[in-house]
Amino acid sequence: MRIVGWPLRMFPHLHTWLGAQVFRFVSRGRDDEFHNARGRSKNFDLDRMTGQFETSLEQFIGVAKRAGLNVVLMTQQNRMEAEPRDALQRRSAEHFEKQGIPWEHVFAGYAAFNETIRKTAIRHQLPLVDLDARIAKTSEFMYDMVHANDRGSIAIAEAIAEELEPLLPKWAAHR
Repeated sequence: MRIVGWPLRMFPHLHTWLGAQVFRFVSRGRDDEFHNARGRSKNFDLDRMTGQFETSLEQFIGVAKRAGLNVVLMTQQNRMEAEPRDALQRRSAEHFEKQGIPWEHVFAGYAAFNETIRKTAIRHQLPLVDLDARIAKTSEFMYDMVHANDRGSIAIAEAIAEELEPLLPKWAAHR
C-alpha cells in the first residue's frame, strides 16, 4: 500500500494551514525579522555570492577528504529558465519580484551555483551527478521550482545510482 502523498489528497489545504500555524508559533512575541527588507530592491552581487559559495564548497571538500570520505558533487535540479514559460514559473517570478529580486537574478544565481559545482568537480576530479542537466524542467518531474515529485525522485535516484555504481568497487577496495 502506498502512503506517500495521502495526507495532501485527503486534506489539500493542510500544508497551508500548518504553515500558518507554525509561523504564528515561531514568531509569537517577535516581529518579522525581514520586515525592513521585504518589497525593497536587494543588493545582488552574483560574483560575491558565487565566490562565497565556491569557498564553502572547497571547505566542504577539504573537510570530507581529510576525514577519508569519498566526495561526490551534485547540481540542483530546478525549473529555472531565463524566461518564465509556464504558470508556476510566472508565479515564482512574480513572488521574487515582489520581494525586490528580479527573476533574472534568481535564474542567474541558480545557473552560476550549478556551474560552480561543475567546475569544482572537474578541478578536483570528483564524480558529478548533474541533476540540472539530467532532470527535465517540467511538472512531470518537479513539484515546484526546486523540489522533485515522485517521478522526479525516481529519476534522481536512477541518475545517482548510474553515476555511483561504477565507483563502488574502487571505493570498497580502498576501505
